[in-house]
Amino acid sequence: MKIFNFRSDFSFGPIVLFFLLSFSLIQCSDESDNTTGDYSIADEKISISSTYVSIKLSWSSIGLWQELYRSENDGEFEYLEIVWSASEYEDFEVYPNTRYRYKIIDDDSRCATAPSDEIAVKPVETPTTFMVNPDGYSSIKVSFSIIPANAEHDILYRLFRSENNSTFNEIKNQIVYKQDVPAQIPVGTVVSYADKTINPAKTYYYKIKCDIVDRYDYNGIFYSVTDTKEARITPPPAPANLTVNTSSGQMQLSWNEVSSVTGYKIYRSIDDNTYSQVGSVNSASTLTFTDLSAGPATTYYYKVAAYVGSLNGEMSEKTSGQIDINNYIPGKPSATSGTSVKISWQMIEDIDGYRLYRSTASDGTYTQIGGDLSKTPKASTYIAGTNDIIYYYKIAVLKNGTESQKSAYCQARKVKYGADSYEDDDSEYTAKLIALSPTYMSETQTHTLDIDDEYPWGGDYFIVQNKFQYSSYYIKVTFTEIDFNGNSKLVIASGYDYVDINAPGQWVKSSTKISPGAKWICQVYRKEKNTMQYKIKFELVSN
Repeated sequence: MKIFNFRSDFSFGPIVLFFLLSFSLIQCSDESDNTTGDYSIADEKISISSTYVSIKLSWSSIGLWQELYRSENDGEFEYLEIVWSASEYEDFEVYPNTRYRYKIIDDDSRCATAPSDEIAVKPVETPTTFMVNPDGYSSIKVSFSIIPANAEHDILYRLFRSENNSTFNEIKNQIVYKQDVPAQIPVGTVVSYADKTINPAKTYYYKIKCDIVDRYDYNGIFYSVTDTKEARITPPPAPANLTVNTSSGQMQLSWNEVSSVTGYKIYRSIDDNTYSQVGSVNSASTLTFTDLSAGPATTYYYKVAAYVGSLNGEMSEKTSGQIDINNYIPGKPSATSGTSVKISWQMIEDIDGYRLYRSTASDGTYTQIGGDLSKTPKASTYIAGTNDIIYYYKIAVLKNGTESQKSAYCQARKVKYGADSYEDDDSEYTAKLIALSPTYMSETQTHTLDIDDEYPWGGDYFIVQNKFQYSSYYIKVTFTEIDFNGNSKLVIASGYDYVDINAPGQWVKSSTKISPGAKWICQVYRKEKNTMQYKIKFELVSN
């Protein structure tokens, strides 16, 4: 405990002083102390012990008030403080790496204790289980134990990181409270932190500084620092058992799984020297890849590497394969319906050209369209045809005057009018919203009836909403212009009512009243799935 400075604060007067001194208990021997003058030496030395931030003193009382002296690193004893009616004292004005000795002198009785033993502040320990290890492929795990100083003081654990083992920056800190606080973490508990803000291509160095933080705010004076430890993310191992199979007429690769990765990258070479990436698989469990850009009659070499984020793993052992031109099957092309049909396919390397075939039935006779197509950087072409007929397309490749097998077919329809841009999937959930407010009607809108060969009820969807305040309104839909592009009828679904529209100017009304804020779904389609253009208008009518 700290006592007030009696020398500076004493003002009781000579009578009080005489009274206090008359009650002093003098328990000194006749032994002389040559280091302090003509003082007698007490029979007992001061007992001392240290904490992480202080030195504690205790003694047998030799009087009601005494002067406390301290020596630093075997130097001269210097006055420290007056202690009043006490037999113990805790010295907080201490520093680490300094050795202290103490003694007490009673100026009135000319009595002093013998100098204490030498002692220093108890050093702050470092975590004994400080470990730094890769944690999977995306982070580094730092773990350490709670040091014993936590039993007496709050500890601020500060984690530092460096990329050059020279300049360290703090990346994380955590205060662990005293054991008598409900949120405490017991001494010896191992805590961990995952450092995910790393570049997998770099090596990192870590150390922990343990600062004592208590009511005297000695943060930064009493601390310990661990040794530096380094870690680097280990890249994923190379996939094993990479093989190539050409029996299907295509270059099909397979390999063994590497766990806990994002996917795989496929590399190819024609000289087994320079490898370039030709594809990727974005799943750890997908263990096959078909290289559709590899042409026939050419030997290709392959390697595969697993990856996690931007971290690429080790390359696998190489494998190679070649497909005979007579067995080669190009990848399936794609076709886009429109006012002209667009046919596209994967560009195939090391060939002389392409042949494009067409049929009016998927299993019918395919006839070549035009002449041979030269190899171009972008393999696509636009094809004419008769409106509203579905065509099926296949491609074949040429190499050294020999034609390969034909690909699987794709299909498309040539239409007179292109579909509206907002109708992506023929779904009422992406329909165009028509909000009718006090103007009662919408503008007349021109649309192209959408075609969806995969969806039997394909067409156009509109959601009409009554934004007016009364519920005595119905929705009226009028077709002011229609290009039927044939003789089939247009059908409009009004709620659950299906009404044929045969000519311009015809209209249909909703079968029930529309409450304020309510919505009515209008679907437009054809009995025969052909494209057409039409103009449509929506109104709120009272009856």
